[in-house]
Amino acid sequence: MTKTPTLTPSVPLDQLLATSPQNLAFVQFTALKVHAIQRFKLINELLAKDDFAALEQMLAHSPAGDGHGSDNQVIDFSDTGLGDHLGGPTDFGNVVAKLKDLRAIHRGEKKK
Repeated sequence: MTKTPTLTPSVPLDQLLATSPQNLAFVQFTALKVHAIQRFKLINELLAKDDFAALEQMLAHSPAGDGHGSDNQVIDFSDTGLGDHLGGPTDFGNVVAKLKDLRAIHRGEKKK
């Protein structure tokens, strides 16, 4: 499920409007990258402590649903708001795809 953005920006409006799309993409890229790194650091810490109950809380069920592949468990990144319109879990692949898109925007690269 996609989160509704807050209507009150934390940055003054004049500063926000003066930000180029490339710089905005860089800010988003950095925030998402840091979020993913922190998530994996936490996973590493929990794994080192054998805290399997906490690790299981970080998983989401991902049904195949298309007659191909199989059901599986994924590390859930739904808190990023990158999930699909059906409300399914957000897998790390979604995070990687968004990071690639944001980096390309920041660098001014054409979408492939």
